[in-house]
Amino acid sequence: MSTDVKSLTRNARMSPKKVREITRVIQGMPATEALDMVNLIPRKSARLVAKTLKSAIANAENNKNLSSDVLVVSSAVVELGHRQGIRLESMATLTAYEWAQLYSSSAS
Repeated sequence: MSTDVKSLTRNARMSPKKVREITRVIQGMPATEALDMVNLIPRKSARLVAKTLKSAIANAENNKNLSSDVLVVSSAVVELGHRQGIRLESMATLTAYEWAQLYSSSAS
């Protein structure tokens, strides 16, 4: 039986680079400590990671009957989401915005 629990946030309106700064900090930490640490960081990307991490912990408790005390953040991956916003600027310039896609995985 696999004890990996996953949570996914799609198309977050945030730069992947900004979210990766937060996810690098919490990888390998116990889930409760990681959640406490993320809650102390005053950034929008930290709130996004906290929401995804809370979802992974809730999935572990409700679906797999695991305690949150034994969970460890095995991986937190941020990938490039779809490019939604394209803005026309002067001098025939196009600007494309990149959105983040966050995967959080916890294992006991």
